[in-house]
Amino acid sequence: MSPHPLTRPNAVAHTASKRPETTNTNHAIPVHSPLTSFPEIRQWVKRILAAMVSQSEQVAEFRTVFRHHPAGVALITATVEDQPVGLILSSLSSLAIDPMAVSFSLAKSTGRAGAILRAESCLVHFLGPDQIDLAREFAAGDGRHFTDDQGWTTAPTGEPLLAEAPAVFRVRPVGTVPVGPATLVAAEVDEVTASPEMLAGDLPRLLYVDRTFYLRPGGTPGSPTPDEA
Repeated sequence: MSPHPLTRPNAVAHTASKRPETTNTNHAIPVHSPLTSFPEIRQWVKRILAAMVSQSEQVAEFRTVFRHHPAGVALITATVEDQPVGLILSSLSSLAIDPMAVSFSLAKSTGRAGAILRAESCLVHFLGPDQIDLAREFAAGDGRHFTDDQGWTTAPTGEPLLAEAPAVFRVRPVGTVPVGPATLVAAEVDEVTASPEMLAGDLPRLLYVDRTFYLRPGGTPGSPTPDEA
């Protein structure tokens, strides 16, 4: 009598293959039988749409918070390819004391911002109450820039200089960090020039809040008042 197949030497036992279970994740479309697939897909789409709405609300709140956050006003200028360029900064911040350094951000890398990124050195002008109109002009892309009546001269190092600014830093960019379409710039300060009124804190502060320039009286704390000039 022949031995049973399962008792033969080197015999291989075959078992029915088991269908692997499908594992669902938040990033994969569930795969089930045709009877349940459509409701599952609808739920998956709803979750994705809800996440998108939540992210959109977060971005809107982020923008609103910073729109109402007071920021100082500075005007940065440079000469790039023999042409003067300048734009308003509301992101200027002290970065270090030794060496003296500042940081600021540029929203894009084209146009005037792109020219500033290519500059070897720049002048950062801290604006005073008499330069609100000038700030408005440079805040607008189609504003009047570097006109004769604005009081511009040329610094010995070649940058456009607003001699009547309460304070001016000559800075040299030393590093950049791209963040999405924006660029964070770190710059060492090579020279500081400031008026006695600026050093004493007697000048009104020029602030930018919710797309509006404000004046805050110098020397005393208090709420900023909108400029009506």
